[in-house]
Amino acid sequence: MWHHLPFFITILFLLQIQVAAEANQTDNSNDVLLTSQLGPYPVTINEYEIKTNRTDPLAPTPQLRNLMITVHRPASKNFTCPTQNQARIPYAPPEVLKALDDLLLSTGNSSLDTGGAAVAALGRLQILNCTSSDISASSKNPILLFGPGLKATHHVYTGITMASASFGYTVVALDHTYESAAVVFPDGSVNYTSPIGLKLSEDEDQPKGFETIQNIRTADVASVLDAIEKGEIPGIPKGKKQIAMYGHSLGGSTATNAALKDKRIKAAVNLDGTFYGAPNRTTIHKPLLMVGGADEWKPIFSKSRGWKTWVKVDNTEHYGYTDLPQIADLMNVRDKAIPLSLTGTINSQRLQVIVSSYTNHFFDLFLRGEKSKFLQGPRANFPDVPFIGHSQPKD
Repeated sequence: MWHHLPFFITILFLLQIQVAAEANQTDNSNDVLLTSQLGPYPVTINEYEIKTNRTDPLAPTPQLRNLMITVHRPASKNFTCPTQNQARIPYAPPEVLKALDDLLLSTGNSSLDTGGAAVAALGRLQILNCTSSDISASSKNPILLFGPGLKATHHVYTGITMASASFGYTVVALDHTYESAAVVFPDGSVNYTSPIGLKLSEDEDQPKGFETIQNIRTADVASVLDAIEKGEIPGIPKGKKQIAMYGHSLGGSTATNAALKDKRIKAAVNLDGTFYGAPNRTTIHKPLLMVGGADEWKPIFSKSRGWKTWVKVDNTEHYGYTDLPQIADLMNVRDKAIPLSLTGTINSQRLQVIVSSYTNHFFDLFLRGEKSKFLQGPRANFPDVPFIGHSQPKD
């Protein structure tokens, strides 16, 4: 797991993909659509601000901590989105793309300076948003919280979050203010990675710095859960909900940590993330799905006393769980502008199916009560998913 590799290296290759693809196009007006609707539901996407009463530990000046979330909802009860409601929207805000590009330029490597062409090219990426108002059915759906990797933005996990929503889950994706490269608020203000956030994420004593960031993230999760319970998020009625959390890299460890500390989270999924903090010191009793990982996961898996399953995925790499492989395949530049050491060789559509199938079965089991033995052993139709282990508490 490349958990210590700065996330902007992934963005570097995203930018290289875009520039390489653009160089091969004669018509730069052609946009690239990232497709992620694996399930029957079209998806509607909205962004909301969460205002907290917590002092922001990462802010450069004293202030209360505010967050931005993106909510992906199943958009229709009859599984269709009228043509007039099918809107293509930008993959990510231009301020976020510019911030990611600035991170590259801050390395001092002049070869990464594309004169703005990379940002313009990356801005051609689009996703499909169903703007239908028919989302009443989603008000009773289970809720999934999603956490990104270190310094990452949830936008680069759009494939995962939209796929989950297309199967009938309301997905709340978090960005972490002053840690993420850039967070854009409704008033147009943009909060970039702060000096404090940068120091913690690049601390020489990395486990300590990462644990500090994880604890801040876990508090962010609690603030979002509070907003959900109070009915402060449009389209999610006030009251208790069936909620689980998943995430990639540090987001996966955060999901596990949040489940340990907050009774409102019923279960957690870690997608190829090194565990930091409490999960290493505390016995885990809640359901836990571990996808990917390395030998360092063995002690965690061994001492977990709740329902647990651990699988790996053949021919993939740590950043294969982002949108990177899908974008590379869409533009036919895998192993050209981007090395296989980042994405692996697995087909991006196959990887989407794997991640979606295993996480959906997990969430269906613990949030919807749908009994299945899918996660209890190897599956014949998933020979590329080595099964490491499973156990569950005896009734």
